[in-house]
Amino acid sequence: MNSVQFQCPVCQSELRQHLASRGFYCANKHHFDRQEDGYWLLAKPKSAAVHALSRQALRARRFLLQSELMAPLHQALNLKLTRLAENCEAVLDPNAGDGALQQMLQLPEELQRLLICDAQNAAFAAAKALPEAQVFLSVAKRLPFADAQFSLVTLLDGQLKGKEIPRVMKPGAHLMMLAPGPRHLWQLRKQLNADLKQREFSISLPAELTVLETESLSFSLDVSGEQALTLLETTPYAWRAGEKQKRSIAGRAIKGLELDYRLLVIKRN
Repeated sequence: MNSVQFQCPVCQSELRQHLASRGFYCANKHHFDRQEDGYWLLAKPKSAAVHALSRQALRARRFLLQSELMAPLHQALNLKLTRLAENCEAVLDPNAGDGALQQMLQLPEELQRLLICDAQNAAFAAAKALPEAQVFLSVAKRLPFADAQFSLVTLLDGQLKGKEIPRVMKPGAHLMMLAPGPRHLWQLRKQLNADLKQREFSISLPAELTVLETESLSFSLDVSGEQALTLLETTPYAWRAGEKQKRSIAGRAIKGLELDYRLLVIKRN
């Protein structure tokens, strides 16, 4: 049974879930059935993104993010989340990618998990990896939930933009956010921009949100060129790389590639 109130993406009226079919519907007769692949399409017709990484890229990304190489990141996320998840009924990730990092989270079985994905094959991968979760193909700029629904939100695979995340958080709720630090993938970024200068970490937040904690998490990896390119594709820096630069990156191993994260706990005022 859902403890979260859903909102119709077409008319914004309340969505109810049919117990037998598990599909959602509203009083204005908009219906959203569960797809055969295990996720729900909760968006206006043709508004959910159809862009997607290739199957090969998704596999490489999942393998790398879930490997022992990333154990320091997994440990830090779970240590922080164990405390934040106490007394919560539901947790939302509004930009879950393909669910690779979310699958590494150790959460209580009774906690309702909801993931928003913005590409069809990412939603398919997340639903397959996390059958206990509810996975939705939707758009982050209009989340399919009523106001003030969540005590806990995670944002591990995307940027904090707009007012939608604060809108669906309850007053006093927490957001656990993973963000790249100043030296994240430094050697790769220097290949893309020889004049790159290190800057202090900063984050721009809506007025409704306040940072409570900022934890630095830095470690280095020896990676193949293909692994380096996969890591680059998980960041906002990837758009800078042309096809020629990507081929160059994929062809060279890197010793001591810096991974630099900031793990933030943010409160809804």
